[in-house]
Formats: sequence, structure tokens, C-alpha cells
Amino acid sequence: MDYNQIQRFLMIVKHSNLSGAAKELYISQPALSLSLANMEKELGMPLFYRVKNRLVLTPEGETLLENFEHVKDAFDQLEEKKKSLQKVEERSIRLGCLGNSLFYATMFMDNFLQADGITIETVCADTETTVEMLKNGQLDFVITSPPLEGRAIGNINLYRENIVLVTSQNHRLSEKSGLMLKDLEHEKLFGLSRQHYFRKLCDRLCREKGYMLDYQMEMNMLDYYSAIKKHQYLDDFIAFCAEDSFESLYGEGYVSHPILDSDFTHMTVLSFMAERKLHFQYEDFVNHLIQQYPQQRKLYEKIYRYIVAGYINESGKEE
Repeated sequence: MDYNQIQRFLMIVKHSNLSGAAKELYISQPALSLSLANMEKELGMPLFYRVKNRLVLTPEGETLLENFEHVKDAFDQLEEKKKSLQKVEERSIRLGCLGNSLFYATMFMDNFLQADGITIETVCADTETTVEMLKNGQLDFVITSPPLEGRAIGNINLYRENIVLVTSQNHRLSEKSGLMLKDLEHEKLFGLSRQHYFRKLCDRLCREKGYMLDYQMEMNMLDYYSAIKKHQYLDDFIAFCAEDSFESLYGEGYVSHPILDSDFTHMTVLSFMAERKLHFQYEDFVNHLIQQYPQQRKLYEKIYRYIVAGYINESGKEE
């Protein structure tokens, strides 16, 4: 006996006949009659007396009625609970963004969330504040580079990119196929300003490996790439660069070298508190980020290069 049979039994009790019950159940009267006969056969007892055009419960049917009503109530409660758990699209996601991840996230997030009926609240804060908000439930997820560390914090990789060293063709290290960080001990690097996320990333990775970098030049982003494109530092230029950006941002006159020290990468992740299991509840959202983040990252980089190229061309005209 299954729930459908119980539901049909209760509908027959409600109407006291097969025709009314069958109509409300959207099945044929013969099908309902057969279902009742099978139920009575399975239970080994009659459930209704046939009195003219009415069906009246037998004593056995009266006894089972109360139990079947309890079963229906319990099943209906389970269905309501199931529906409430499935209404992820009616909830809002509180998303924290650290560093430049905010720019990549906001480029594509709105369209996805609108299409899926999910609203989002984006919060941008420092690392310490973000970790605290994640732990106390003020944030559901965080897009961050580097990954957050802490007890019970889970991380799902969204984007990983190697970092390389770039030298001018005339640099004394230019003929090496790969470079170690120890090769930089007596070098003065060219770099972005200390506030730039990529500069912070490279400095942090070097510190973790026991190296303190020395810079001979620090410039804002646009002036830095303008100077490179104008080949102002061809003899002694050496700097860090994201591997995928080398060709478009440097190009002719410069050489790219892989860094042979392990794990010298730029990694962006989705962080969350594993014990809350929201990454399972919002599985579609997480999968979308995994698939789309690298594509949107590349799109942003392309736009960024156009901005740089436009700035360089305009600054060249002024001169």
C-alpha cells in the first residue's frame, strides 16, 4: 500500500461515492474502483459498505480512517518542508569580495542572479573583518585572493594563474629559461605602487619563501605600462607579471621566464564555512562561479588592456 492509495481512500470518504472522488482526483471511476478493490484485498478486509449510491465506512474502515489522516498530515508537512528547503532562489546571498575579485564578480553576477531569482548583497572589507563576518554568519561566501585561512573554512578554486618574471632582452638574466627567487637577491625590481593588489600579492609570496624584494621604481598602473610600451627600461628591466598578460602588456623587447620555485601562482577562490553546508544548498550558484569566473576574468583583463593602450596613445600624443 502506498500514499496514493491512502489519498484515494480519504477522497472516497470525503465524497461518499466513487464518481465525485474520481473527478477531484482527475482519474477515471473504473481506475479508482480498481484501486479500492486492490487496497481492500491487500488489507484483507472490506473498507466500505455499498448502500445504494453511497459508500459508508465499515468498522474496519473507521479504525483506519484516523490513522490514514495522520499519515496524510505528516506527508503534507514533509512536502511543505521540502518546498521551503528548495526555495533557494527566494533567498539572498551575502557575498564578500576581497581585493580585485570585486571587479570580476560584479561584471557577471547580476545577470546570473536575476535569471535564477536570487538577490545578492555584496560587501567589500579587509581580510580580518571579512573572516570574522564569515564565521559569525554575516556573510555566506567570500570571493578572495589569496584563499582565506582558518578553522572550518572551505575553499573552492575559481581561478589559478602562474606568475612569471619578465626581463628586458638586454638584461643579464634574459637568456635563462627559468629563474629562481634567489636570482633576485641582488636585483632591483621595477614594480607597481605598493597599494596595487598584484604588487601586494608578489611581495607576500616572496616573504612566505623568505625573500624581501628591493625595488628601484614604483609607479601607478597606467604610468608603469606606458613606460614599458615606450621601452624606457630596456637594459635592466626585471619585474613580475601574470603569465596570461605578458604578451599583451609587454610584448616585443621583453622576455618571460617561469619562476621555478613551487606554487608561485595567483589564485582566486570561493571561501565559506564548511559546517553550514551552503555550498551544497547553493550548488548551482557555486557551479556557475566555477564555470564563469575564468571567462569573466579574461574579459576584464581584455578591457583593462584597452584602457592601458588608450592611455598610452593619449599620453604619446601630448608629447
